[in-house]
Amino acid sequence: MKTEEYMQPIWSGNIVYEESIMYIQGQDGVVSAAPLLYIPEKILEVCSSDQKVTYEEGKDYILNGGYLFRTEESRIPCWGYEEFYPPHGTEVPIASLAEAGRYIRYDRGDIYAAHQVCVTYTHQDRWRGPIPEGQLYRLPGLSEKWKQKEPVTIVYLGDSIMEGCDASGHWKVPPYMPILSEILTRMLHHKYGCPIEGVNRAVGGKTAEWGERQVEERILPYKPDLVILGFGMNDGVHPRKYEEQIEQIIASTRRNLPRTEFLLVSTMLPNPDGAGWTRYQPEYVWSLRHLASGYPGVGVADMTEMSAYLLSRKRFEDMTGNGINHPNDFLVRIYAQTILACLTQD
Repeated sequence: MKTEEYMQPIWSGNIVYEESIMYIQGQDGVVSAAPLLYIPEKILEVCSSDQKVTYEEGKDYILNGGYLFRTEESRIPCWGYEEFYPPHGTEVPIASLAEAGRYIRYDRGDIYAAHQVCVTYTHQDRWRGPIPEGQLYRLPGLSEKWKQKEPVTIVYLGDSIMEGCDASGHWKVPPYMPILSEILTRMLHHKYGCPIEGVNRAVGGKTAEWGERQVEERILPYKPDLVILGFGMNDGVHPRKYEEQIEQIIASTRRNLPRTEFLLVSTMLPNPDGAGWTRYQPEYVWSLRHLASGYPGVGVADMTEMSAYLLSRKRFEDMTGNGINHPNDFLVRIYAQTILACLTQD
């Protein structure tokens, strides 16, 4: 897929490129149709996530009433019920709320991707979800540098999502889609035509509290013009405490680098079926908005509202790379589209 296609904002146009879906057998043996974000008008292609297999309409799937049904003789992968909802927890034992006595399948690498397929289709219905707000008016220093075609350094700091999990490129498996920070750095360079250095210092499993202690090692040495912070999935603290920790990262940075600006990326939502996993994640975006409203040179990219809308139209399993809290290639692209819109619109 070409860059201009996978970075086509999901909220615009009438073609969706490689939207991911997955089939799961129910306890009764029935395989339900997979929902798509829009009502498809015409299916242009259905292929495996590694893009090595193209599936045939009528033979492998049927479009009926706006839904994509898997045929009984289909080559499209399908999880068995016992396989997807094991009776015992594995490496990360998280009980399923929907399937009593069962656990959510947790996997890394390309296990989820191997069961997902990508659908490219046309549609006529309109987007009813959020559209990212441009944040450049909040980032005047960065905006001026881009206008003058001056070099820009960006530091990416956060948890596993910001680190790059679970993009296929992170695991070095087909189709090798770049991690979030690499996509953003490339696209910003393409947009503004000036040298952009992207430094990814994010670490999986970390929180904003950890980030407070990392300013000297992971931010200051690079003298960044912009820091893109992505914490929230793992934090679990009260939103007020979370806001204080993010503010401390900003304050500690600016004591040494007063002109550094920040884009605060609110987290996607975790699997709503995971017992105990959804805590304060839906509320953290309001902490970030409150912080940005009183701090010059600070913007917010709202991935929480975007994620909530996606989950109102699709299942979490269709968009995850590990079953619990990581995006797959499709959702990484929406992350990138959302952040890019915030950094390219006034």
